[in-house]
This record gives sequence, C-alpha cells and structure tokens, in this order.
Amino acid sequence: MSRNERRRRRKRRVAARKAALIALILAGVAFTSTTLNGGKDGATKEELRPVEARWETAELVKASVEHPIPELENVCIRIEESLYQEQEEDPMKPEDIVAELVAQGYYRDDVPLDYELQDYLHLACQEFDVDYYIMLALIEKETAFQNIAGDGGRSQGYCQIQKRWWAGLMDEIGATDLTNPEDNFRTACAIIASHIEQFGSVEYALTAYNSGSPGTSQYAAKVLELAEKWRKVS
Repeated sequence: MSRNERRRRRKRRVAARKAALIALILAGVAFTSTTLNGGKDGATKEELRPVEARWETAELVKASVEHPIPELENVCIRIEESLYQEQEEDPMKPEDIVAELVAQGYYRDDVPLDYELQDYLHLACQEFDVDYYIMLALIEKETAFQNIAGDGGRSQGYCQIQKRWWAGLMDEIGATDLTNPEDNFRTACAIIASHIEQFGSVEYALTAYNSGSPGTSQYAAKVLELAEKWRKVS
C-alpha cells in the first residue's frame, strides 16, 4: 500500500468518526415535537420526508465508523430514544449531547485538555488499541499536558517525540507534524502499540518509549501509577 493510499484511508477513518457525532447532533437538532408527533399540527408525509432522510443519513454515517467507541455508542442510543419520544419537549440538543458525553466519561473536566483534544486522544487510542488512561498518564509524565518542545527542541509536542527516530512510522501512519496534537497523539499511540507487540508488556513498552530499551524502570512505574489514578477517578 502506497503512502498516499495509507493517508487517504486514515483520513476516511477519522472523518467517518467525526462525521458520526456531527451527523447525530444535526439529527437531534432537526427533530421537533411537530415531526415527532407525525404532523399533528398539519405536517404532511411529504414535509416529514426531509427529517426521515436526515435520520437515515445519521444511521448510515454511524454505521460507517470502523471502530465504535462505547461512550459514543451510548450517546447514540440516547439520541435514538429522544428521536422516537412522542412528547412536546425538544429532543437532545447539541449541548445535551456534550453533557451526555461528559456523563459517560468520554469528556472529562478534570483532564487538562479541552474536549477537542480529548476527542483526538480517544480516537488515537481506539485506532491503535492502546489504553486511554496509559496515554493520559504518559502525557502527564512527559509534559504535564503541555504542547511544548523539549530536549533542545528535538522532542516535540504533548508526548515528546523525536521525529529523527520515528520518521518511518510517521510516514506509515500519515502523520507529518508533531506539534499538531492529533499527529502527536497518533504517533505516540502507534509507538506504544508497536512496543507492546514487540516486547510483550505495557511496562516494557513504556520503558522502551522513554529510553529506547525494554525493561522495568522508574519512568514506567510512574506512568502506570498515574494511569491508575486517572482510572480510579473516572
């Protein structure tokens, strides 16, 4: 598979996931009490058709997500319930959907990243099958949740990645800019996933991430400790 093909596939995956949430938000906003009640205020079948089309679109987009995220699936269920409630109140509004994502633990106010960055991290962890709390802990350990340069400018971004060591991997996954949070998170998750596969444990993977060689280390122990902290308060 060529580099351009990999990039196109990756863009389609990310776009589909984001489109799923956007489409569901739009679907929720589009439904009104009039349409929910089958046009009792005079709406005809023809007038209802655009709403039905929007609902069908939301369903198709949701089905296109390759790796559903449980918290988003729960919100989808809540939206579906609101769409079929025959009552006078409005269905879920965008702010209600965000509140539901907070309630499900997908977005967290105690995480020092805004919701968009939390979304990027969730998607990166999902894409490379890496534990979300491990990555939160790694970011906390590396930069205390800051998008900065370290090691004289050689280490970049939230996860302090040196491109000179990981240019080949970045090319493979379609990441180009380590100061871009999405590229930074995806690259870090890809590195951790590769180390876990190669060395057989999260602890060894974390040590290799920090020092280049697998094994036990104070660094790995601290990241694992921080991960449990985030897990317990979730």
